[in-house]
Amino acid sequence: MTDSGYLLVSARTADGVLLIPGATVRVYNASGSLLSEQITNRDGYTSEIEIPTPSLALSLSPGSEGRPYAQVRILVEKIGFLSTEFLDAPVFPNVVTIQQTNLQATPDYIGTPTWPEKTIINESGAQTL
Repeated sequence: MTDSGYLLVSARTADGVLLIPGATVRVYNASGSLLSEQITNRDGYTSEIEIPTPSLALSLSPGSEGRPYAQVRILVEKIGFLSTEFLDAPVFPNVVTIQQTNLQATPDYIGTPTWPEKTIINESGAQTL
């Protein structure tokens, strides 16, 4: 491995609409060693994770031995959702690979939506809820 590629992981709900902040993302290399562990930010994304890859020149030589990309295992977990795992996800040299994950809520998880408290100020300046 002589070059680097980059991996960006996005966590969303199963329908792909809502972002999931606070999901744990672990990335392992082909031999099972942990390369990175991150928590998704408020936008549901990790920061870019640098991944060692084979040389870019390998992809420019027809008939070359070996894959011109690295393979990683990605595990995404969040309480209240089923874990999602990607096996042999490709990461190419000098490229940012974006892996979107759509997490499905667990059947036994009953999340109660929390809404911000409502404050109304009337003409006299009094607050009501």
